[in-house]
Amino acid sequence: MNPIVRMMKSYIKMPLKKALPLLFISALVLCATTGCTSNTASPTPTAQATVVATATAKVTATAKVTPTATPKATSNGASLTQSQLTAIEGLQVKNGFTILTHFKESSTNKDGDKSYEATMSKNGYTYDYTLDACHDTAKADSTFTTRIAAAKLLGAIGDYDDAYTWLGVMTYKGQPVGVGVQEMRDANPPVVISYVLA
Repeated sequence: MNPIVRMMKSYIKMPLKKALPLLFISALVLCATTGCTSNTASPTPTAQATVVATATAKVTATAKVTPTATPKATSNGASLTQSQLTAIEGLQVKNGFTILTHFKESSTNKDGDKSYEATMSKNGYTYDYTLDACHDTAKADSTFTTRIAAAKLLGAIGDYDDAYTWLGVMTYKGQPVGVGVQEMRDANPPVVISYVLA
């Protein structure tokens, strides 16, 4: 049996606050297999030949190779494909969520990394989801920390914390509701998923 399917079956009976991050992990693993494209340029040498002929019919050939400048690596930023976004939404629908607004690009940071937002509901609760595509793991680390701080500002109290997952609880109408942030360092591109009560 597929390890992802096995993991999902074992967590079906878990409370919402523990099951949502695992659902997103599974979605990103599936989506990450679609890959990422990048623009890389390789230098192409330019060859110039000079031929000099003399009256004695002696021919001298000189080749001069001038390589073009090697382009400097620049970040075009990280983004998710529409198929990756649609796959994540599809998994949420299968798990009983209703998509209120589909994932759409919400912002681009100074590095060109894109963020996507959606709104989903389940069991009378509405959640704001954010997916942050990151150009490298260092950026994913800092985004992870920033998203946790934002959830805490909204009143979330940390319930579970490890290197790449933070789960918290907020009170809504006297009931505890799960919120969380997950860093997917191995995804292509690295992604930070966060969801908070809307």
